[in-house]
Parts: sequence; C-alpha cells; structure tokens
Amino acid sequence: MKFAQIGETPADASIDDPVAAGQILTILLDNAARASSESVTLQASAESAEGRNTVRFDVCDRGPGIPPALRASLGAGPVDSTQGGHGVGLYLAFAAAARLNGSSELFDGKPRGTCALLRLPNRGAAATPAHVERTERSGAD
Repeated sequence: MKFAQIGETPADASIDDPVAAGQILTILLDNAARASSESVTLQASAESAEGRNTVRFDVCDRGPGIPPALRASLGAGPVDSTQGGHGVGLYLAFAAAARLNGSSELFDGKPRGTCALLRLPNRGAAATPAHVERTERSGAD
C-alpha cells in the first residue's frame, strides 16, 4: 500500500489537544488502510468559514467505498459492517472530534473510495479562506 501526505502542514495550525487529534487521525488512517490496499492520502489545510478558523484533515482511500445506508450510521454508534468491523473506531473518532468542538464526516472519494473529513478549531494565526487556498493549490485564478 502507498501512503502519501498531500501538501504541507499549515504553519499556523494550532490545536488545543494534539494528542486527541493524533488519536482521531490514527483511527481514520487505520480504517482507510484496512479499506484500501492501493493507497491512502492525508491532507491538512487551514480554513476560515462563518467566522471560525479550523484545521481541516482529509483522509482518503481508494477502497470499495461505503454503502450509503451504512455511511449514514457510521460515527453515530456501533454498527454491523460487511467488512467485519463494528464501526466502534469511527464512533470514538467522531465523539472525540465533537468533544474538541470539531466535526467529522464521511463522503465518497473520487474516482472511488471514501474520504473522512475532520475539522478542529485552529487556535493559531488567522486561517486562509478555503476558496483562496483551493485556488492557490490548483493554480486557477
């Protein structure tokens, strides 16, 4: 399996509980690695939206994806999965993110797979607005 960090960690990122953030990311990366024998990526970026500065982490795999009916239940509590797990890790990760005043969600990866999005409050310097950061990364105007 190939693991890649995309981009640099934002220089102004500062999270209240980096140990808890690391535990959440460990769970998300472990789930992605179990789902994908091909590749897993991690990207961190600073965002500012609706008056909140956040550090955004995207963990994406190239696995088979999560059925929509199961995706709606993951993170809300233990579930039975076709891949042998019970979703306890995701439940703990989502609960820890909420405890840190953050948020987490799952969405379809492109062209396949699953991405887990984790947002945590950024206590560092003012964040770059997300639309500006995306423009800079893509080279578009």
